[in-house]
Amino acid sequence: MGLDVVLYRTLRASSRGVSYVPVRVVPDDDDTLRGLLDRHRGAGRTPLLDRLDRVGEQAFDAQSVPTLLTELRSLAEVAGSDVEVAHVRDVAALARRCLQEPGTELRFEGD
Repeated sequence: MGLDVVLYRTLRASSRGVSYVPVRVVPDDDDTLRGLLDRHRGAGRTPLLDRLDRVGEQAFDAQSVPTLLTELRSLAEVAGSDVEVAHVRDVAALARRCLQEPGTELRFEGD
């Protein structure tokens, strides 16, 4: 039950809503991100990430990404292994891509 991070691109908006296509995924098959977030939840360094729904979905647009990047840096500082640090860096790379590419959003998807 990981917490995958997916970069989505808006394909089109229509009367039926907006369509999205996944561009890139950082899978959390080994619960690396979920475990790291659970261990440091409520420590005061990552209030945005603390509010993530571990079984639902949370979307971030380009406006919220700078705050998210700050929190990801804090999370990387408290990571307990090289695997955790690398995982957080991969998520941060997706977040930066969201900032650079118009029409994208970042989603944390729990299962």
